[in-house]
Amino acid sequence: ECSERTGNVPHLACFLYCNEENESYEWSARKYCLTSLLNMKGEALEVHSRKQIVFKIDKYFSGFHQRLWSRFRIFYQGFIKDDKIVVEARIKVIKVRGVISMLKFDFSSPPSFVADNVVLVVEGKKVHVGKQYLAMHSPIFQSMFYGEFVEKGKEEIELKDVSHEEFIELLYVI
Repeated sequence: ECSERTGNVPHLACFLYCNEENESYEWSARKYCLTSLLNMKGEALEVHSRKQIVFKIDKYFSGFHQRLWSRFRIFYQGFIKDDKIVVEARIKVIKVRGVISMLKFDFSSPPSFVADNVVLVVEGKKVHVGKQYLAMHSPIFQSMFYGEFVEKGKEEIELKDVSHEEFIELLYVI
């Protein structure tokens, strides 16, 4: 960067953004960061190191701009190729709190922790689920698995006119 902000002197500017689009206002994360320039042999020149930084809703980015050009010229040989430099940032994130993430299960094979497993065949693909769990969330599945229907005793049940992709999304929701 070479702008009014840097006094029109060339600086290296690097910024890390964290979770800027999260809907939660209670999130925070701590991180350690080490930023280096790499020469064409992969050897590193440390240019910036910060101890623990806290990201939160009102400070979701962290970074630096540093006047490096004179220091950089000392190590000029091997750090510039085709007017480009390689920057490496090693980041260790600790103590994350309130970040929304989606846990996804693989329904294509039977889980070892489900005793009442059933296989639903949706668009020709097998979906392994727990009868009790589905019955708890759906009166239709409750009737199918525990009512007086043919499906009650089957280990494999075909669901017709159901999109496999949409059914998996439904399972993620419940």
